[in-house]
Amino acid sequence: MDTTAHVHDSPSRTPPVIDWPAPERVCIPLRQHQGKAAAVIVTIGQAVNQGQLLTHSDNLFEVPVHASISGIVDTITAQQITLRQTPNGDAQTGSITRQSQQPQGTTITTLYNGWSRSEYLQRIHNAGLVGLGGSCYPVAAKINKLGDKPADTLLINAAECDPSICCDEALLNHSIDEIAMGICLAQHATQAKKTIIGIESDKSALGQLLLTSVLNCCAQQFAAHTELQVVPASYPNGAESLLMSHCVGRTLTPTDIHESQLITFNINTCYSLSQALILGNPCTHRIATIIDSQHNRFNLRLPLGTPISDLIAYYEQRRDCTIVVGGEMMGTEVGLDAVVTKASNCIQLKYVKTQPTVRPCVRCSLCVDACPVSLKPQLLLSAASTANYTNLQTLNLQNCIECTCCDRACPSHIPLAGIFAKSKEQMRQDTHARQMANLAKARYEKRQARLENSKQREFKKLDKKQSNLNQPEKAGQQAKRKLVEEALQRARDKKKNQPPANNNTSPADGQS
Repeated sequence: MDTTAHVHDSPSRTPPVIDWPAPERVCIPLRQHQGKAAAVIVTIGQAVNQGQLLTHSDNLFEVPVHASISGIVDTITAQQITLRQTPNGDAQTGSITRQSQQPQGTTITTLYNGWSRSEYLQRIHNAGLVGLGGSCYPVAAKINKLGDKPADTLLINAAECDPSICCDEALLNHSIDEIAMGICLAQHATQAKKTIIGIESDKSALGQLLLTSVLNCCAQQFAAHTELQVVPASYPNGAESLLMSHCVGRTLTPTDIHESQLITFNINTCYSLSQALILGNPCTHRIATIIDSQHNRFNLRLPLGTPISDLIAYYEQRRDCTIVVGGEMMGTEVGLDAVVTKASNCIQLKYVKTQPTVRPCVRCSLCVDACPVSLKPQLLLSAASTANYTNLQTLNLQNCIECTCCDRACPSHIPLAGIFAKSKEQMRQDTHARQMANLAKARYEKRQARLENSKQREFKKLDKKQSNLNQPEKAGQQAKRKLVEEALQRARDKKKNQPPANNNTSPADGQS
């Protein structure tokens, strides 16, 4: 397979971006984001074009997916849609609603400043945009949390979190103007009071170029409050909470960011934003760093749903390699049937040696010293082993960024980050179950109250009805009683007014 024709020139030593050819078959997962899958709107055997919607939902947490190649819908399951490229397939590219070609002399401001926030949300949602830094949080839902208020700070994350990943740097070399336009669109969508571009010190020159490009195309109201912040090039300074804390000058946890008017966009997300809103291209590809077993790195623009086995066949002689999705520090092992998704910022093909034996915790506290967010991993491990969610919450497990620094420091080789990630998920499920139980209890109590009120109303109705039925009888008895009393009263009056009876006998008559 010839890929050299698609190489874009890059001024740095970072591997350039290579366009990976459309595979013969793609398996597109329906859920590539934080949230539920959207409803499927295609059928088996249907012909689709690249960029065409395969699922749809109006819920911002149910992000739609699009066809990454043109072909035929081969299979549909509850988890994925498989597309098969036809031998002489139509090379058309589907798209969302396109903006007309930009007139000469116009800017991002004149074209897109008139959109309301709801228009931004709808277009971003329809394009299937999620956070491409690894979190895959729906972009429209992230903006929607602001309500009608502006963002206090819009942070553009241009710092690679994992030292082995370089796809963001390659994208900066390849498409810095497109990223800048995406940042300008993000400013309009969020109406940010302040915009900060955060980048590591070893890429500060690229950061200056990006800042200049942003200032050339953004509105004056945003340009006056847009700046560049350079952070030390050390892991894991590219993590959202750490980068935001450094840039705003105060310590923030992931919860603090989620519940505030602070918003973070990865530069890959900004690039996709400009592609979607300006060119009308939905999210069908992503740029990922590929690391082969010899530690060679490549940056590929891959169609979503591309089987990773295709990459193995091209880059590896053996087929028994292990696939790790994610960087050297935070990567997770996946099966040979895995495919490229919106979360695949790095794919490692390696032959893993025998894993060291896991031993009990020796309470050395090296993990505490290594934790960049000041947690106590040894105490968290104890609480996680007993599923003590109350203690886990007290110990701020939710603030763990899963950087695996504790894993690297642990002499007992305990996979602490994996245990914490599983515990966080279980804690979320437990919290959700308790919320649902409380909701069900509240609904039951309201229903019982409604039934009791209804019963009381029925009793009142019956009492009133019985009272109305008894009313004539009572009236008749009262009338009879009144007649009797009147008759008695007349008798008493008659007796009272009757003259005394005449006594005709005299005393003389009684004498003989």
